[in-house]
Amino acid sequence: MGVASYETLTKDSKLPVASVHSHPSRTNESIYDEICSMGYYEGAVMVGNDHDNLKVGKSPKYNYVYFQRSTRLYNVEYFQPRYILTISDNYKKFYFGTLNYK
Repeated sequence: MGVASYETLTKDSKLPVASVHSHPSRTNESIYDEICSMGYYEGAVMVGNDHDNLKVGKSPKYNYVYFQRSTRLYNVEYFQPRYILTISDNYKKFYFGTLNYK
């Protein structure tokens, strides 16, 4: 399954400042599984995932990934994803403020 580029979705060649997307979970994944799904593998080269897109400049500066089953939220960063928080049942924690405001 592929992911559409921002240009395809918005018809604009500029990257947004921030992005939030989710990775669906088929099972109760471990933190390691979640990190691997973003493209962080030791000794492996993956193309077209969150980490790869960040390295080649195809990702917004603030790229957040939410995992539905664990309700964990991460920021995709250059060397490793940064865990932000577990949302659990309190969806007020999911509020980011205004995204992409210039």
